[in-house]
Amino acid sequence: MQPAYLASDTYIGRQVQALTAYEFGAGAPMWQAGTPDPRVATIGTDIPAEVYDLDGDGEDLAVMEGMFRVFDGRTGTLVREFPVPGPNAWDTIVIANLRGLDHPRDLVFKDRYEQVRATDEYGTLLWTHRGVTGHRPYPHDFDDDGRQERTGGTAVCCGRTPTPSRPSRSGSATSAGAARAGGGRAGSGRPYVGHRQGPTTVARWSTM
Repeated sequence: MQPAYLASDTYIGRQVQALTAYEFGAGAPMWQAGTPDPRVATIGTDIPAEVYDLDGDGEDLAVMEGMFRVFDGRTGTLVREFPVPGPNAWDTIVIANLRGLDHPRDLVFKDRYEQVRATDEYGTLLWTHRGVTGHRPYPHDFDDDGRQERTGGTAVCCGRTPTPSRPSRSGSATSAGAARAGGGRAGSGRPYVGHRQGPTTVARWSTM
């Protein structure tokens, strides 16, 4: 995979310029989507492309020309595409299971460092969250309900829906420990998630 050309990728991530698939072993080219750009010599961002099977038939996923594109992994045929869910939302794409499905089919998109958005496999927006995004969001099911939450930067948030926070309190547990071991406010049945601010972890009650 080759990233698209940008004079600077400090504030805007790069999309994909070209994807090329090769046979394992012999190295013979199978197919190519897009045309490589000889100007691309360096890269300072992730490349928004993944090899993952969304539909059970083998696929490659990439953001090209502002579109999230799904290619058949065997032939390179374009299966479907839809616009990314927001401006510059292609710095990273992550596969997640935010809805508690039989296998991960949700998509997490982030811009450089300001906003994260999640969609289903057809581009329907599930939620959006503005805050510290970190370098690459990491999905994990902290409360064991079958739906992954999203960690990124200094926060754990946003499972299947946006996560409004109630007033916070100081605590000493880490984010993961708070979400798993704390179990939420007594009697509420709701987990809480941590947000690290300097040396102190702030635990926020959440309605995830």
